[in-house]
Amino acid sequence: MKNIFTCFVALFALSCAQMSPLTGGYKDTIPPIIIQSFPANNSVNSNLKDFYFAFNEPVDASKLSESLIISPYYTGKKEVNYKKNEVFISFDTSFTKNTTYIINFAGGIKDVTEGNDLSNSKIVFSTGNYIDSSSVSGMVFSPLENKRVENALIGLYNENDSLDLFTKKPTYFTFSDKSGLFKINNIKPDLYTLYAFKDENKNFLADYKNEPFGFMQNSIPINNNKKNVLVNLYDEDLSELKLLRKRNRGNVYELVYSKEVASVDITSDVNLDYSLNDNKNVVFYKNFNVKDSLFVVIEAIGFQNKSTTDSLYISFGDEIGFKKDFTHLFNTDLKFELEDTIFYTVQLNKPTKAEVLDYKILLDTMLVPDSVFHKSGYKKINNFKGWFKIDKGSVFEFLDNHKSLYQNKELNDSLASILDTYYDKINTNLLTFRIDKGSVVSIENDTLKKISENFSFKGDDFYGELNGYVLDSLERKRLKVELVSLDIKKVYNNINQGSNILFKNIPPGKYYLRVIYDDNLNNEWDYRSILSNNISEEIVYFEKEIEIRSNWVIEDLVFDVNKSVDFLFERLNSEKE
Repeated sequence: MKNIFTCFVALFALSCAQMSPLTGGYKDTIPPIIIQSFPANNSVNSNLKDFYFAFNEPVDASKLSESLIISPYYTGKKEVNYKKNEVFISFDTSFTKNTTYIINFAGGIKDVTEGNDLSNSKIVFSTGNYIDSSSVSGMVFSPLENKRVENALIGLYNENDSLDLFTKKPTYFTFSDKSGLFKINNIKPDLYTLYAFKDENKNFLADYKNEPFGFMQNSIPINNNKKNVLVNLYDEDLSELKLLRKRNRGNVYELVYSKEVASVDITSDVNLDYSLNDNKNVVFYKNFNVKDSLFVVIEAIGFQNKSTTDSLYISFGDEIGFKKDFTHLFNTDLKFELEDTIFYTVQLNKPTKAEVLDYKILLDTMLVPDSVFHKSGYKKINNFKGWFKIDKGSVFEFLDNHKSLYQNKELNDSLASILDTYYDKINTNLLTFRIDKGSVVSIENDTLKKISENFSFKGDDFYGELNGYVLDSLERKRLKVELVSLDIKKVYNNINQGSNILFKNIPPGKYYLRVIYDDNLNNEWDYRSILSNNISEEIVYFEKEIEIRSNWVIEDLVFDVNKSVDFLFERLNSEKE
C-alpha cells in the first residue's frame, strides 16, 4: 500500500490559493473545527505513524510541537508541519499495541485571524480492536491554602511501581483546569497508583526540591468511571540536608547548609554563642576562651526532623570579616480568646547578653506601672518570647489615681490647666509596647534600636461570636477546630474541646472554619512525608466562608465534615451555573 502521507503532501503542495482574512462584522470567537483527520476520531486498529488534520479555516500550529499532549505517554520523537488549514504530525516510532491513545492539542493550534485556540480538542484512537472507556476524575486541592490547584499534572502509574513520579513518566496523565478539576479518560482497566504534582519544568517528572506533590495512599482499581477523587497537594523539599561549606571569617566561624535549618544541637567543651542567619547559615561568634581551635559536634535539624551531624574544628581570627547590623523582627498574635492578652516574639539576628527582655507598656504617652498588668516571658537562643495581659479597668483606675495626685496638691492655675489638658487628651484605647534604645546589647557590643509597637483596645461590642458543633459519622474525637482569616495568617482556636464549637471575641471579617484531625494529640497539624506513604493529618473546611459581624452571635452552626469532598464539588457546580 502506498504511503498515505505522500498523497497528503501532494495535496498540500497543490493548495496554493491565497486566502486573506475578512474585515468588519462581528469578532470571530470560535476556534478552528476539525473537518477531517487520519486517523479518524474513535478509530480502532490504527497503526499509522503519520497523522493528518484538516480544519475549516487557516491555522497557526507553530506551538503545537511543545503543546501536544499524548496519553498514555509517548516516548518517541515527533515532527509537526502545517500550511493553511492542514496540519501534519509524523512520529518516528509505532504506538504500543492494543492501547487506546488520546491526542490533545492543548491550545497548540489556533486560527490565524483572532488566535482562537483548540484548548479542549482531542482525537481518540486505538491500536487494538476497541476503545478503552474507563476514567478517573476529581480535584487537586491545597489544604493549607484552602484553594483548588490549577495546572497540576495528575498521573496514573503501574500499581507495582513505587514513587514513580520522581523517576518515571506516568502511563496516563492529564492537567487540572482553572477549577482544580481533572479527568483522565480512555483508561485500560487495572490497578494504578495516582500522584499529582506541579510540573513546573514540563518534564513529566516530579522535582524532589521545588515542586509540590500529593498522592493517594492506596492503589486505585479503575474498571469503570471513578469520580470525586480528592488529591491534596503539599510543598515538601526532599533534597538532602547537608553541610555545604565552612570557613573562618575572623570574628565569626560560618557554616552554610543546603537547606533551611530549624534548630541545632551543639556539643563542645566551651559554651558558644551562635545564630541562625537566613535559616541556612549557622554563625558562631568569637569566644575568647578558644585560643587555637575547638572540636565541635553539631547536629543540624531541618524540617520533617531530617538531620545531619558533622564533626569539625572551629577557630577565629583577629580581623573583622563578617559584620552585620544588630536587627530584630517583632511578631505578635492577638489571642482574643484570652481577653486583652498579647503574645509577642522578638527575634534577634545576633546573640545577646541580656537574659530578660526589658520593655515598657504605655497608655498613649503615660508609662503604666508593672502592677497594672501581668506579664511573662523567656529567652530561647536569640529570641525573646512572652505575653502581657492588660486589664482595662485597672488602667482606668491607675489613670484616675494619677490625676487625683496633682488635684490634691496646691498648683497654680496655669500648671493645673496644662495637666488637665494632658489627661483629657490621653487616648485610653492606645497601648504601646516599647523597648528603649540600648536596652538590648549583642555579643558584639552593638545595641538594638528603639522598638515601639502600638495596639488598640476594642470595646466588647466590636467583636462577634460563633458557636455550634462538628458532625462526624465516624465520631472521631481527636479533632482541633480553628477559625482562620482568608489569607491564612491569623488563626483563632476553639475555646471548647472536641466537637463543640465556641469562638468569642473575634474581630469582624470573613473567615474559613476548619477541622484538623489531630491524630497524635500534639495540638498542631502534622505533615507526613510522601516517602512514608502515610497521609498527612486531615484538614476539612466548612463549605463556605463564615462572616463574623460586630456585636453578633452565629448560633448552632452545624459543620458536617463527612460531606467535605461533596461540598467542594457542589460548590464548583453552583459557581458554574
